Amino acid sequence: MSSQPPQTLSIRMATPDIDALIEQCRTGDGDARYQAILALGRAGDPRAIDAILPSLRDPDVDLRSAAVTALGEIGAARTDEVGAAIELLLLDPDWLVRSEAAEALGTLGYALARPALEQVLRSDPHATPRASAAETLGDLGDRRALEALVLALADDDGPVRSYAALAIGLLGDPAGLTSLRQRLQTESRPGTRKSLLVAATRLGDSRALDELVAMADQADEESVYQFQAAMSDLVAEKTPTIVMARAEELSRRLTALGDDELAARLDALSTIT
Repeated sequence: MSSQPPQTLSIRMATPDIDALIEQCRTGDGDARYQAILALGRAGDPRAIDAILPSLRDPDVDLRSAAVTALGEIGAARTDEVGAAIELLLLDPDWLVRSEAAEALGTLGYALARPALEQVLRSDPHATPRASAAETLGDLGDRRALEALVLALADDDGPVRSYAALAIGLLGDPAGLTSLRQRLQTESRPGTRKSLLVAATRLGDSRALDELVAMADQADEESVYQFQAAMSDLVAEKTPTIVMARAEELSRRLTALGDDELAARLDALSTIT
C-alpha cells in the first residue's frame, strides 16, 4: 500500500461543442440526431433553434418528442416563432407529443396558445394531454381560460380534474370559487380533493385551509400525506395571504410531522412578507 498522500482530483464538466451538435442535428442519422437534440436542449443555447425546428415535422415520433422538449427549454429568445411551431403539435397523432407540446408552451409562456390549449382540454381523447393543457393554462395565467377549466372539473380522469383545480387557483379569479366548492361536494379521490382545497385556499377561502389543516390531525397516512402535499403546493408559488397569516401554526404542524424542510421554507417566506 502506498505511503504517498492522496492526490486531489479535479473533475470538470465538459462543455458541449454546440457547433458540432448543431451539425449532428442537421446531418446525423436518426439516433445521432435524437441525442444531439437532447444535448442541445440541456445546453440551453438558442443558436440551436434553427437546427431543431425541422424535427418538429419529422416522421419519427421520438425526434418530434425530443424537439418539442428541447425547444421548450431554449426557445424563449424567439417565443412567438417557436411557440407557434410547437402549437401545431397539439394536433400530433401521438398523445405523448401532444402532452409535451402543451408543457413546452407553458415553459415558453406562449400566451397565444390559450384557445388551442382549451380545445385540447375539452376534447383530446387521451387524459395526459388534457392534464398537461390544464396545467399550462394555469401557468399562463389568462383568466379567459376559467370557463374551460371549470368544465374540466367534471372530467372523467382524476388527474385532469386535479390539474384543472390547481390551474383555477393559480388564475386567481374569485369567480372560480363557487365551482371548486360545488365539486368538493361530490369529489371522492383524495388527491383531487386536495387540489380543490389548495385552489380554494389560493382564492382566499379560509374554510378550505381549515379542511387542509384538519387532515394533519387524522390518524391515517393518506390524510397526512395530502396535507403535506397541499402545503408544498401552496409554498411553491403564489403563496396566499391566508397561509402566510398562519405560517407559524402551519410550520409547527409540519415540524411535528417530520417535514423540517417544508417547515423551513414556510418560515423563510414568512420573514420576507
